[in-house]
Amino acid sequence: MTIRNKIILTTLVFAVPAFLLGKVIWPIDPMAPTPTSAQLPLLMILTALEALAFGVGMSFLIYGYPYVKKVTGKNKNLTFLTYIA
Repeated sequence: MTIRNKIILTTLVFAVPAFLLGKVIWPIDPMAPTPTSAQLPLLMILTALEALAFGVGMSFLIYGYPYVKKVTGKNKNLTFLTYIA
C-alpha cells in the first residue's frame, strides 16, 4: 500500500466517525432556531468539510513528521516545533 493510499484511508477513518458523531459530541442548543430546508444541505456540506479537515489533520499528525523533517533540515528543535505548530 502506498503512502498516498494510507493517508487517504487514515483521513476517511477519522473523518467518517467525526461526521457521524458530530451531533452527539456537540449537541444542538434547544433554544437555537431550526434551519430551513434550503439551509440544511449547506450546513451538512459544511459539517462534511469540517470532518474532512479533521481527518486530514490527523493524517498529518500520523504521517507528516518525515516531510517536515525533510523540509526543515537537520535542526531537530526546528523540526519538532514546526511539526507541532
